[in-house]
Amino acid sequence: MTVLLSCVRDDLAITISDRRLNIDKNQSSGYSDDANKLREFGYGWATGSGLYDVTNNVVDELISEGKKGSLNIEEVYRQKIEVLTKHNPHLTEDIKNTITLLSWLDSNKTFQTGFLQGGRFRTLNKKKIFVVYPEDFVIDQEKVEKIERDNDFNIDQDKSIQDILGKLFNIYEEISDGSNYVSKYCDVGILFFDNKGINKIRETMDIEELVFNLKAGAFDDL
Repeated sequence: MTVLLSCVRDDLAITISDRRLNIDKNQSSGYSDDANKLREFGYGWATGSGLYDVTNNVVDELISEGKKGSLNIEEVYRQKIEVLTKHNPHLTEDIKNTITLLSWLDSNKTFQTGFLQGGRFRTLNKKKIFVVYPEDFVIDQEKVEKIERDNDFNIDQDKSIQDILGKLFNIYEEISDGSNYVSKYCDVGILFFDNKGINKIRETMDIEELVFNLKAGAFDDL
């Protein structure tokens, strides 16, 4: 598993995913840092951690079913992973543990973020940064505890987009520095409201470059 970061308030949603595709268990067949894991999902974004093809299949199915009318995300997801598990019984646990993360605009014109895993769909708590840690952090909880000690995970309403991006970038940089399974390059998907309506922005670059650009004012217009 690689890393995902996400946060949501009524007026914004931000998702960060790395670009590393680890090939086979423990990178036994190497890795690639060219994987595009951040996908368009209506007004929002979709990404995942775990089996890359599972997330893509789930997102494709959700998009296809959504075009037909109202969408029951959890039911479509369950049906899809049942099919995938039936055809790949040797990957049952990996399919079950794969996380698909979604952000979207709800019927009340507020942003929502949720994730699919193990046959269930859960929405994220608002105003709190959510992290899916890479495998080498999961098995070494001291690394996780250090991240959560060193960083403020709250995104209260008075925090600007720039403040929140700073928090997310710092967490991502610390994780990528300490993990063999996370790339320095990442994709950032930003959704927010301004006086013109909904804005949707994507940035793809090295985390150190993102941190530099943030400090230099590149995101000040958001």
